[in-house]
Amino acid sequence: SDLFPRDFIYSLEAPTNYFGPQAIFGENPRENILCPIEDADLTFPTAHKSSLVVTALPASLLDAVRAYLLSTTMRDLRGEGATHRSMLVNVSRFTGVQDQVAGLLHVWLSQLQQDVRNYSQLPVKEALRNSNIAELHRFWEAQFAGLEFAWETVQRALLAGVLPVAIQAVNQRTGAASLDYAKHRENGLRVIAVGGNSLSRGLTLEGLSTSYFFRNSQMYDTLLQMGRWFGYRDGYEDMCRVWLTPDAMHWYEHITMTTFSIIAGLAPTAIAI
Repeated sequence: SDLFPRDFIYSLEAPTNYFGPQAIFGENPRENILCPIEDADLTFPTAHKSSLVVTALPASLLDAVRAYLLSTTMRDLRGEGATHRSMLVNVSRFTGVQDQVAGLLHVWLSQLQQDVRNYSQLPVKEALRNSNIAELHRFWEAQFAGLEFAWETVQRALLAGVLPVAIQAVNQRTGAASLDYAKHRENGLRVIAVGGNSLSRGLTLEGLSTSYFFRNSQMYDTLLQMGRWFGYRDGYEDMCRVWLTPDAMHWYEHITMTTFSIIAGLAPTAIAI
């Protein structure tokens, strides 16, 4: 008892502005940020190989990108300034698959940016005739219409919000240094980072607001390391969204319950592991 006293470890309360597991997966989540992935199995089969050919992207992934584009636009409207804004896309551990996803996203985003350039400054009725503007509006109505900005205001701000966004593969081929926030201190980096293990361990995604995580694991340490969406989100936590499979949501809820039960001094043997 003198070697390992009862109060050898003392658990500190998390700061009120910390966006941790309890805020997302607890009994009373702070914000409703979870979105289910239910359409990615055909694109990224569970046991896929490095030779997998990706020809199209799941609709849920494109919605996740729309969430990111809208959030970075509304962060401009809130006067956040030249800060870094990131999105995480983690769908495979294979570099070749990640590169294909990054390439397809680049093509899709380039067309959307072109449409924003051509149509976003038009009157709303005319702008919504464009399919990409209409899809942004659809997602805004579903997820963000309750915030303080009218669609007309958001639409006109898309030009400055969306055009600086870039796609960056972050993996063994490109190296973690390919995501260099320091080079963009003056204006802030707006990036959709596509990767696997390089994104899951030891790399901070600055200003992360949107995550698309389609990976299968039940290992506690792996799940926590891959939970890059935890952190501080002052001023935009109501715009954060995390896409997960229902199974992954279950495992994150389970590990959150287990961790906090042990911290609270409940018997861990009563918890199914």
